[in-house]
Amino acid sequence: MTKKVVSDLIDRMLTLDPEAKGFYEGTAQWTAWQEARSLTDISLMPVLEDIICEHPGDEGKDVRKTAYFIYHKLLVHRFDEAGFAFLLGRLDKEITKGNAIWWVDYLEDIDVQPETSVHTLLSIASRGDKDDLKWISRIIEEYAEKGNIESRNALPALKERIKAASKTARQATADILKEHGVVSKADMQRLSDEDGALLYEALKAGVIEEYGISHKRLDKLIREILKDVS
Repeated sequence: MTKKVVSDLIDRMLTLDPEAKGFYEGTAQWTAWQEARSLTDISLMPVLEDIICEHPGDEGKDVRKTAYFIYHKLLVHRFDEAGFAFLLGRLDKEITKGNAIWWVDYLEDIDVQPETSVHTLLSIASRGDKDDLKWISRIIEEYAEKGNIESRNALPALKERIKAASKTARQATADILKEHGVVSKADMQRLSDEDGALLYEALKAGVIEEYGISHKRLDKLIREILKDVS
């Protein structure tokens, strides 16, 4: 298949049939998706890579995501280390916090090898939110079951992080305060400037950023917690 043929296929996959008013079996769009699912020629990978790179920004997102779908199907048919690394690298570029769920479809069912690196996935997990962490752990668990060594080694820590992330914002705040020796209003008032700064940074990372709450909401949680234990 030439680059033009692949581009035309992607265009058909993205084009709704105006008469059908939806994505239904038998429509031209449905037929195009079935055609894409049946592709097995991994020589199409460089063609898809070119198409992906040639469609940057928000205006090219639909084309890229459709090309990723085809790329994934080719990797499922025959695993390729370089192809897998390319897909992970591209998905890493696409990531914004809280949208990990849409890349699960591009990563499942791929027969990663024992020595295949999943470092990029683990890096994404380290900076994602708790939902991203959950979805990445699902993928890593699948790879671990397939014998991937790095996934097996990383999975216990990921599960512990998921357990920690399941705390409520209130509990996380209380735990951080306690870790810094603050269990009462008096303790808060006795903090030195340096210790207060350290506590603030811990609360910022562990509560504000982790749970996406405002400073005002955090202040309210602190007042409630310290009032309850006074």
